Amino acid sequence: MEATSKEELIAVHDRMINDPAFQTELPITPPDRPEPDLGFLGEIFNAIGQFFVFIAPLLKVLLIAACALLIAFIIYSIARAIYDRRERIKALINRGKQEDDLKNIDVRPDEHFARRLLSDADELARQGRFGEAIRLLLHSSIADMQERVKRRIGVSMTAREIGHLGSMPDDSRLALHRIIHTVEINIFGEQSVGEADYKKAREDYGIFAFEAGQS
Repeated sequence: MEATSKEELIAVHDRMINDPAFQTELPITPPDRPEPDLGFLGEIFNAIGQFFVFIAPLLKVLLIAACALLIAFIIYSIARAIYDRRERIKALINRGKQEDDLKNIDVRPDEHFARRLLSDADELARQGRFGEAIRLLLHSSIADMQERVKRRIGVSMTAREIGHLGSMPDDSRLALHRIIHTVEINIFGEQSVGEADYKKAREDYGIFAFEAGQS
């Protein structure tokens, strides 16, 4: 067999390089691949995608606005907490001043008021409404105290807070607190009260309203 010369090999190589049937280089861009046909579902996904592309600038603006609102809310919450704390401190100071202003004022009812209140409470007790009668003694007394010194104490104070205000004999103050306690267990403790409880509350009211002397 006759050996192939170098010139013949070069000639064959040149013919192969120049033959369009042979691919000697990779294409610059990959060939297009047909997208799968998803039918109606594909159209929905395509529409959703186009919608988000369309509103992308708006979403960016909304995100920035939401961040700004969040920062503003945090700043407002901090400022509000500081303001509320200052108001609570101011209220405590004012309450202390109110108590000092009332320390020499006898906040008990006058005799006419007290006897009329006892008469109204006795009428409720005769009807068997002992809980209402005791509450009438307490609430009317507190309302009277608030009415007579309303410039010094606020109507938002609790019964126990008002019970510590003003000047009155020690026995009167203790009697008032016993009435407050009876009303609290009746309302908040849901404990029923009877005739004996009313008689004790009536006796305590007499001590509160008519006890002579000062603490």
